[in-house]
Amino acid sequence: MEKLLYIILGFFICQSSFSQEKEVIFLDSEFNNVNNYVFKWKNNERVKPIRMGKKLSYESRIMIKYYVEFEKDMNGKAVNEVKLYTAKRLVVLNSRSTNDNDKLIGVVDFSKPEKRKGTIVGSGFVSKIDTDNFTNSIFKGQWREFHVNGNLKKLIPYDDNGIKNGIYEEYFEDGELNKKINYVNGEIINEKYNIDLNYNLKYFIDEDYIKAYIEKDGIDELEGLYECSAHIPLHGSNLIGEYKIAIVSYGRVKQRGTNYVAYILEADCKNCEYWEKGNVLALFKETESGEFDIHWHHPRRKGGRVGLEENFGSINFTQIFRTKRKTNSEEKIIFKLKAQYIKSFRGRGFPRTKKLNGPEAVELNKIWPKINSSINNQESDYYIPPEGVIGNNKNYGTGGLGELVIDKEQSLVIDFDTDDESIGGINGGD
Repeated sequence: MEKLLYIILGFFICQSSFSQEKEVIFLDSEFNNVNNYVFKWKNNERVKPIRMGKKLSYESRIMIKYYVEFEKDMNGKAVNEVKLYTAKRLVVLNSRSTNDNDKLIGVVDFSKPEKRKGTIVGSGFVSKIDTDNFTNSIFKGQWREFHVNGNLKKLIPYDDNGIKNGIYEEYFEDGELNKKINYVNGEIINEKYNIDLNYNLKYFIDEDYIKAYIEKDGIDELEGLYECSAHIPLHGSNLIGEYKIAIVSYGRVKQRGTNYVAYILEADCKNCEYWEKGNVLALFKETESGEFDIHWHHPRRKGGRVGLEENFGSINFTQIFRTKRKTNSEEKIIFKLKAQYIKSFRGRGFPRTKKLNGPEAVELNKIWPKINSSINNQESDYYIPPEGVIGNNKNYGTGGLGELVIDKEQSLVIDFDTDDESIGGINGGD
C-alpha cells in the first residue's frame, strides 16, 4: 500500500513538472513581441519567427532589446515568477549597409534563443501575460524593477486585477530612496519625496521631484521652473536659444552668497545636441549692487574652445555678463546684458569688460510657482507686492515643507504719500 502511494505521488509530481512549460518572448525597445514584426522579404519568403534551436535572423538580432521568461500551466496561464531581462548587445560592422554613416549597428550578443544573455531588470507575478506587448500584462502583487547595477529601481504594488494598490517606492541608482506614493484603487492619495539638501539636485526626469526639492525649506527669490529665451553675443554674432530650465539656490549646498544654478530640462538652440538634461546652463550671482552677474555656459563639443573661466562639471566654455534686471510682470524677468567680463586667458593680458549695447538679454518667464498662487498660503516664504503696494510676509514657528506652521501672517500697507517711483507709490498730490 505504501509503495502504491509513492507511485501515485511520483506520478502527480511528474505530471506537475510536465504541465509547466518554460517560455521566452523576445521584445523590442517598446516591449512589443519581435515575432509580430513583418520583416523584409528574403528570396520571396517571409523571415521565419523565432524558434528554439533555430538560429536568430539578422533582423531579429537588431530588434531584440528585452526578453521575458515565464512558465505556463496546462491551461496556458502564466504561473510562478515572471522575469524581464535587458538583452546583452554588442556593436558589429553592418555588412549590409551602403551608407558610410551606418557602418556600425547594435545586435544581441547571441545567435540562438537558448544561448540568450541578459541582465534582469524586472520580476514579479502576473494574473495574465500579454505576449503581444508585455506592458499590457495584468500584474499582481509586487512588481520589482532593477537598475542595471542590480539595485532596486521601483517597487510597484498591484491587486489581482492589475490596479495599483499600496505603497509605490522608487530608488536612485545608488540605492537611495527617491519617493513614495500611496495608491488606493489606482488613485494617488499622497506623494512624498526623499529630499536631502546636503546633496545637489541630481534627478531631472521627474519635474515633481524638482518642485519638491525647490520647495524644501521654502522657495528663494529666483527659484522655480522657467521658459528661458536668450540672446547671447558669441564670436561677433548673437546665439539665440529657447530653453526650459530649473533654477535652484546654490546656497542650499554651498553658502557663497545669493547664487542660483540653472539646470537644463529642454533646449532648442545651436549645438543643442551636445547638451544633456541636467547640465548647468548658467549661474546667477548677485553682486553688492543687487544686480546679477550671469555665468553663461556652452556645451562641450569636439574641438571646442578652452574655458574663459573655471570649469563647471562637463562645461568647458563660460561667458560672464554684467546685467541689469527688469521685471515686466510678476512672472517675467529680463536680464539685459550690459557688459561681458573677459578673464585673463592662459595668463595673457588682463581682465577687462566689454560693453554691450545691442539686444543681448536673457528673458525668464516663470512656469512654476505662479506668484498669484503663492500669496496668502503657507508654501511660500517670499512676497512680491503689486504696483503701489508695500507688502511684507512674516513667518512664526518652524515653517518649511513637511513641518508644522504654527502661525503665518501677511500684511499689506498702502502708502499714499511716497514719491519713490521704484515702488510705484501713489502720490498724494495727484
